Amino acid sequence: MEKTVIKIFDSHFHIIDNKYHLEANNGYLPDLFTYKDYKNRTKNLFIDSIGGAIISGSFQGNDLEYLEVLNEFKKDGKKDFRAIINLPIETNNEKILDLNEKGVAGVRFNIFRGNSTDIDDIIKFSKRIYQLCNWNVEIQINPKNILEIINKLLEIPRLAIDHIGLRKDAIDSLYILAKNNVKIKATGFGRLDFDPIPVLKNIYELNPTSLMFGTDLPSTRVDKEKVFSRSHINLMLDNFSEEELKNIMYNNAYNWYINKK
Repeated sequence: MEKTVIKIFDSHFHIIDNKYHLEANNGYLPDLFTYKDYKNRTKNLFIDSIGGAIISGSFQGNDLEYLEVLNEFKKDGKKDFRAIINLPIETNNEKILDLNEKGVAGVRFNIFRGNSTDIDDIIKFSKRIYQLCNWNVEIQINPKNILEIINKLLEIPRLAIDHIGLRKDAIDSLYILAKNNVKIKATGFGRLDFDPIPVLKNIYELNPTSLMFGTDLPSTRVDKEKVFSRSHINLMLDNFSEEELKNIMYNNAYNWYINKK
């Protein structure tokens, strides 16, 4: 397939720069992946990221200084990049409003990798940040737990689920969530134990506004042969119509992060 440049709103990627705080998570510390690395990698993959969401990883703890990278995007004329951060639920309203002005659009909880925050506390916090500045909550969840807390998840005003739920155990729950206007990230294909295309097609049929594509660069913890590549772009191009691709690859995420719909 000819490698035409494809424009996307990259709903999920990391910047890992040792100019800022990094910490090992369960003994794991990822390789560096700077703003320059992101620019070069996407260029080499024939991707034009018009906007995107930088996601704080578990290896960044609660550090926020690295969000200076948002200014690097702005210097390159790209104003539609936002950040989803790790943030203690006791953070006060003044701090949240300040972070909103700096380009933060939501908070992430990595329940899959040992975040011990109680779901009821997450719900309470999610309502507070939604009322303050329309922030969303993003969750990387243990698929074995998703069904038992699905009703609680639906109490979160604006919710996105990472990496198509990660495991086939989560698929039926994802359909319920998608029907209830939860965003499902079409990301992390190399992390899955199932074929993503039939699942993504079903989700799109249930709710055309649910899916948000992302590169998941630099694909931390993923086996080298499964790291995000052009093949993942081609998989989407081969299986969705032009209209569907506009929604999945750009419109849905733009409306979520920029228009906050």
